[in-house]
Amino acid sequence: MSIGIVNANLNNIDQKISQVLNLIGYTPRRKRIFLKPNVVNIRKPRTGVITHPRVVEALLRHFSDYEITIGEGSIIGVDTKQVFEKTGYASLAKQYGVKLIDLNHEERAEVEWKYGVIKIPKILETHEYINVPTMKTHIVTKVTLGLKNQKGLLSPSDKMRFHKMGLHQPIKEFGDVARPDLTVVDGIICVEGDGPGLSGKPKRMDLIVAGQDLIEVDNVCCQIMGFDVNEIEHIPSVEVGEVKGLTVDEVRRPFLRARPFHKKFNVYYHPFNACSGCINSIGEGIRSIRSPIKLVRFLYWGLMRRLDLIAGSNVTLPEGAGRVICVGNCASRFARKNGLPLIKGCPPKPDDVREAI
Repeated sequence: MSIGIVNANLNNIDQKISQVLNLIGYTPRRKRIFLKPNVVNIRKPRTGVITHPRVVEALLRHFSDYEITIGEGSIIGVDTKQVFEKTGYASLAKQYGVKLIDLNHEERAEVEWKYGVIKIPKILETHEYINVPTMKTHIVTKVTLGLKNQKGLLSPSDKMRFHKMGLHQPIKEFGDVARPDLTVVDGIICVEGDGPGLSGKPKRMDLIVAGQDLIEVDNVCCQIMGFDVNEIEHIPSVEVGEVKGLTVDEVRRPFLRARPFHKKFNVYYHPFNACSGCINSIGEGIRSIRSPIKLVRFLYWGLMRRLDLIAGSNVTLPEGAGRVICVGNCASRFARKNGLPLIKGCPPKPDDVREAI
């Protein structure tokens, strides 16, 4: 199949969406369309962390003759309805008269896969499925594109299970279970460095990449970002079909890579395959520090000493660690074994993180 690459910005995105879809000759086979953007947390569109609403709006306009539903399942511990409200998706849906659904609470159907049985949203059986990820680096998976975006389709329990299973292989195998009819990558405002949410930096690429083969699209995006797809554990390396519009060489601009930890001053966070719930709780907990005493304590460890926050089910003691705090129930065994303090919860409340540090 062919892949389309076009330059685009937030002003000409309507024209560019139509251009790239015409390049690859895409026409929906069903009259009902399900759009799955990446909007798993409350972040401003200008950060590049979420699929920009203007990209989804351009798709709504292009497919104006179709019945469209937009769906997402926020990360553990975050209310999807609030995410829709705060990111502009609720007002967008109201303006165009389309339905918004929370995939964390959507009706599901059981399907067989490599690991037994998994439940997927029933809407995948009744609607044309269009995956609309962003182009980002990721602290655990190195990149997050179309395959990784499909984690939002999972139930909350399966999201946690994927992390306990090692994350990379389940994401890869899930690509055979949920295969989009079309993938449109928002590469206008991207994220590079220690992404996506805590420490990643916005990177303007002004691109849209689209194709009907999810794996081929992810392969092309890896090339654009300066990654060898063979180093990305959850993306299979495949031979890409014809690339139309711009070439990969014309648009390739290597991204700053994510380190295996987040770092702010001298405070380190090591996820060890922890889910986004723990990552979000740590970030929100730190951001919520207001008490002068707490702030002085945090700055002491952050500037004068070293503080290491670790989470996940396969944790180890980081090299050169300072004061260590374990975060989340997955790290409880490691905390008990090593006599370390533990912030309990799945995920912990941000308030509990703030009080512990």
